[in-house]
Amino acid sequence: GLTPEDKTLARDLAVFEPQASTPYYGSYGQLWILPEDKEAAQYTPPSYKKSPLYRIRKQGMKAVPLLLALLKDDFMTLTPSAQFRHSYRSCGDDQAMTEEMITAMYDQMNRPATRGEIAAGLLTGLVPKPDNPRRSGDAPTPPEELLEEVKAWYDANLNKTPLELARAYLTEGGRQQSSSALQYLIRNGQDKDFEVIEKHF
Repeated sequence: GLTPEDKTLARDLAVFEPQASTPYYGSYGQLWILPEDKEAAQYTPPSYKKSPLYRIRKQGMKAVPLLLALLKDDFMTLTPSAQFRHSYRSCGDDQAMTEEMITAMYDQMNRPATRGEIAAGLLTGLVPKPDNPRRSGDAPTPPEELLEEVKAWYDANLNKTPLELARAYLTEGGRQQSSSALQYLIRNGQDKDFEVIEKHF
């Protein structure tokens, strides 16, 4: 089950009003699951550190159960939805709106993000796998599918160290995943890692 800290983060996520320095919740391939660089952390603004998004990322692997639990949560937060796109659909007066069209319009609205969408933004791209050009621009992975995929990965990797996770991302992940893992290994890797690192240059 969820810990008291998880419940506090879930509550704070619902009521926190983001500022300009608040981290965006989408992963964009950045491996927040790996510990933050200590030197970079020294320059992190205090307001940034107060954000529940930052505090969730700071937990690393421990944050995954909370995010999985929030995936289907439709409670709206004060964080703007990253789903918003400048795209418009129209239909004639005599054309019935399908459920698919209604869902697409809702996703494209300029509206607050739900806790489930924030959780999906953080969990998407977490499982190491090669890039798939065919999926570029596709609709987001359905919550049920994302939950199953991430949970299976989490269960299999729960006890791995950050170094072990970084090695897996480097060898099994896509371009952005391997790039983030490479940076982490350069800063924190062991001697055996540098032989693998050299192959990437």
